Amino acid sequence: MTETFEVKLNELFDRLGESRIMVLATGDSSRISARSMSVVIYDNNFFFQTDRTFVKYRQLMMNKNAALCCENISVEGTAEEVGRPFENENFCRLYKKHFEGSYNAYSELENEVVFRFTPKLIKMWIYENGLPYVEIYDVENQTYEKIRQTIQKGE
Repeated sequence: MTETFEVKLNELFDRLGESRIMVLATGDSSRISARSMSVVIYDNNFFFQTDRTFVKYRQLMMNKNAALCCENISVEGTAEEVGRPFENENFCRLYKKHFEGSYNAYSELENEVVFRFTPKLIKMWIYENGLPYVEIYDVENQTYEKIRQTIQKGE
């Protein structure tokens, strides 16, 4: 990792913290769907749990490419099933800490599984001195850039 990329990525994950409610978008060959998810964040990855009988599970089994977003941050990446909640100690610790109601209601259910969402590309819109910029974190290529956005009349 380049020093600038590593520093900026760590700053971003520090800003995100240990948990967020994020919108997860998934799709298969016939439909795209999105829903709010309780997400915990560690090791520069995002983790969530879901039921094997849900649409999002079926879609992720067909197409591991997905997207997460919250506030002014959008994340493209891949999701991989990593086992049941209680097989993932860090996940359980953080999920219980930040989403205790969901943890208690769902984590022990037979069909619950955990997904690790690995980011490939993260974009964050920011404003500096009233001017719009987009920060681009290309995780796959380990590059960071900040680009001033301009809007053409008529757009």
